Amino acid sequence: MGQGLIPAPYAVWKNRRRQLVPGFHKAWLDHMVGLFGDCSVQLTKNLDGAFIFYISAVWAIGMTSCFI
Repeated sequence: MGQGLIPAPYAVWKNRRRQLVPGFHKAWLDHMVGLFGDCSVQLTKNLDGAFIFYISAVWAIGMTSCFI
């Protein structure tokens, strides 16, 4: 299983835990969930207008142009 977060020795776990804790702060998670929701709504609007159907039955979307 290696030295992942859970099976790691205490010294390794303690160091990694300090690095991970800020990413799980409730205010940060609330912000990121809201941002993810806003971006997904915009993405679905962009995708609705971006579909191009080719004769070979392949759907192609210029995803790079949606995010740059």
